[in-house]
Amino acid sequence: MRRLEAAESDRSALHVRLGLAAEIVDTVQRYSGSVIGHARSAGASWEDIGSAAGKTAAMARARWNSAQLTRLFSPVRVPPPGRPGRTGTSRHGVALTHPQAFGEALTHLAQVSGLAVAEAARRADLPPTELLRVLDGEVVSPWPVAHMLTTVFGGDPREVRIVWEGAQGIRRSSRRPAGEAAEELRRALRGLRLAARNPSPMDLSLSARLGVALVEGVFAGTVLPDWHTTAALASAMGADPEILRGTWELAAEVPYPPTGSPGAPSVP
Repeated sequence: MRRLEAAESDRSALHVRLGLAAEIVDTVQRYSGSVIGHARSAGASWEDIGSAAGKTAAMARARWNSAQLTRLFSPVRVPPPGRPGRTGTSRHGVALTHPQAFGEALTHLAQVSGLAVAEAARRADLPPTELLRVLDGEVVSPWPVAHMLTTVFGGDPREVRIVWEGAQGIRRSSRRPAGEAAEELRRALRGLRLAARNPSPMDLSLSARLGVALVEGVFAGTVLPDWHTTAALASAMGADPEILRGTWELAAEVPYPPTGSPGAPSVP
């Protein structure tokens, strides 16, 4: 919405404003689908959903049945007008290797913090215009600045690091102890989730075709995911799974029960 308001104020090209409007519509549709998916999982009937949405039960079922929700949250989509497509882009965000991914992660943290851009810029000792360029994905700041901005917005730099590295085209070394790699894998997945605009477990379960409980367990640290789960989550969040392979292979050396098994211990 902030970008659309700025584009309207600047009287940007029509295709740019329409593209930004299409993104807002897409976000609203995904939010509605997510809410209804949760309601169905909790036992709500189509009559209940139709009544809440001002539709008949048949209309509600036709619009939000499981097949429609799966299609809505599919990781493959046609980009809206005015926004070039990017390899690996998910419904929830932008490709990890694109500079805008880091801006998306910071933007989400900024929204959660409620901190005004001017105040955040003052705390980070940056011109507000420079901070806006970072948030809009026009530039990727050096790591010391990125670390400071993440901290200013109340985030964990260890989680954001992989997004910053991806935007810079950096591949991290896989030479780490297995226990450390397991924790790093969890932080990396959380970082990808930030860059994907923090999709809910239900959203991710639909996009990645995984169980909601499994997705929740991975992000809570109670489940160490197998490679299929790791790759599916990374792809659903717009990232190339291969950036996590080295870390996952080391983490997999930790003697945990299989993914999703009852009583799986927390990742250390």
